[in-house]
Amino acid sequence: FVPLRHAAEALERTRLLAESWGSKLLYSEVRAVRGDGQALSPYTCDEDDGLDTLAICNGLCGSLGEARVVQAAAALEDALRGLRVRPHWGKLSAMTPNQLEELYGGRLERFRRVARDADPNGKFGNSWTDRMIMGTA
Repeated sequence: FVPLRHAAEALERTRLLAESWGSKLLYSEVRAVRGDGQALSPYTCDEDDGLDTLAICNGLCGSLGEARVVQAAAALEDALRGLRVRPHWGKLSAMTPNQLEELYGGRLERFRRVARDADPNGKFGNSWTDRMIMGTA
């Protein structure tokens, strides 16, 4: 997800990278999404970015294996980094906790406070959320 105002640049960068994937690229999907204002929503950009988002989804052949798909995700995230790219929470990503902290800033801290209040024992967390979102692992 990138701010909608960066749509043309993001699509061009994605196209250039996707050429290297050849027949391993099964599909690409692009859609504009209105920001929803939720703390960790990848659909909501910062106000100075215009709030709304362009979602770019690329499907790669599963025979590549998880490691190579994560490498491809890292390459795309790197290509789009200057455009404030955000990962889809349900997809493979190579982003680090520090990168998420930079992207979400105060919204991430707000989410952490709410999560700690609602689930003080971390019952609904796991090792990934502890490391990537809560900053506790």
